[in-house]
Amino acid sequence: MLLFAPLATLSPPHRARCPPIACCGAAAGGFSSAALTLELQRRGLQTALEDLAEDGPSAFKSPTKVIEYVMVNLQHNAGGIAEAFRFAARSPGQSSFVSGMALSDKRVAWRTAKFIGGYVSGRAVGLDDFTAEVEEHYSWLLGCTA
Repeated sequence: MLLFAPLATLSPPHRARCPPIACCGAAAGGFSSAALTLELQRRGLQTALEDLAEDGPSAFKSPTKVIEYVMVNLQHNAGGIAEAFRFAARSPGQSSFVSGMALSDKRVAWRTAKFIGGYVSGRAVGLDDFTAEVEEHYSWLLGCTA
């Protein structure tokens, strides 16, 4: 003879609950971006933007993070235009297929860039022409305050 107990009477073993971790307020010593930066440095970690600054452009980087990185540099760093140029698209065929290394120091100008058939197309410019273009047509991106 088999006896079946109702499922409601069966319960998993009791586990003690841990108190929630406070991530802000006086209990946690306050939360701020400065505190987060110090903690990242203490642990030897980098933010996604610091990682981009160190590694440079890559097809494996998040486009959202790349744009955020370029905009932050344009707004807050004196060398922001040079960083924007570093991350600007190269003309097709201007990098090694095997290593990804640049075969040219020119980039596609922002103003004339087009996306055609999966490739970027437009006038290739050097850093000086790129700087002049950004200062003339995109000056509202430079030196913003947050």
